[in-house]
Formats: sequence, C-alpha cells, structure tokens
Amino acid sequence: MLSSEPVSLVEVMLECRAMIEPQAQKRGISMTFPRLETPYYVKADRTRVKQVLINLGSAYILAGRHRLAVPLLERASELDPDNPAVWSNLAAAYLGQIILSTRAKQDKALAAYRRVIELDASYPHAHYNMGLIHIDRRDWDAAYIAFTLAIESNPHDEDAHVLRQRVEQLRARPDASPLAN
Repeated sequence: MLSSEPVSLVEVMLECRAMIEPQAQKRGISMTFPRLETPYYVKADRTRVKQVLINLGSAYILAGRHRLAVPLLERASELDPDNPAVWSNLAAAYLGQIILSTRAKQDKALAAYRRVIELDASYPHAHYNMGLIHIDRRDWDAAYIAFTLAIESNPHDEDAHVLRQRVEQLRARPDASPLAN
C-alpha cells in the first residue's frame, strides 16, 4: 500500500544536484537548478522514490553508463539498505565492464555482492558474478567456491557448472590461460 508523506522539493532538488552535477561538470555540461525560495512539499511515497532511483540506476547500467548509476544506487542503498536488488545493481555499477575494471572497482563490487548475500544467500547471480571477478583476478580457489555456491543456489545454472569445471582445471594448472579451451 502506498503511503503519501510530505517530501521537500528543495531537499529533492539539492540531492539531485549533488548526484548529477559532478558528472555533468566532468563532461563540460553546465546545469541550472531552480532556486526555490518558498518551501514546497509534495506528497510522495518514499518506497516509490527508492524504486525510481533503482530503476534509473538500472537503466544507466543497461546503457553502459555505470558511473552515472553509482550515485543513484548509492543513494538507494542509503534509503533501502536491506534491499538485495539495490546492492546487486550497485555491485554491477561499481564493476562496470569487468575487462576494464580496476582492482578498486572490483573490491567495491565484491563488497556490495557480499551485502547481497548477507541479505539473501540465494539471490540470483550474486555468487556467479563474484566468481567472474575472481576469474579476472586469477584467484582460482575463490572462483571455485563462488561457482559452487552459485550452483547450490541454482542447480540448473549451466554457465556456473561450466565455469566451475573450467576453474577446477585451472586450479590444477595455475599457469594456464583462463580463456583457453
């Protein structure tokens, strides 16, 4: 059930400005935000506000604009810290494209995926995605564990089975390339 409560437009505008202005400035885009001298309030459902942030963040991820998704999803994680979908999307935003990700981005993504698992150990793809990060890092033991947990969560995940088998081979031959067949 929706619950409407007063939400300050001034606060919303300031939060939006704080989230998007730094990215705009990096791209040489100037932005103008209206100054609201009079305090205006709208009746809104806080849950809907969270959903909007999650949806916008997800749309940015799908469009490959991970950096734009991060501040939205970080804010969503503050508003709804017990929502595994928020943390899963935030992990994906932190990571970006795995082949371009830095160790620091991977660390943030792993921390967010650990939060997902803390909230819901069987959340779809959390263990699997952690396994992919560990493969990129050539941490075969951690990757094997992650794919094993992914299979325990979803025994029908064929990709997790294939990757766990490949990682098992790599554990036996650590000098082998992860991409070789």
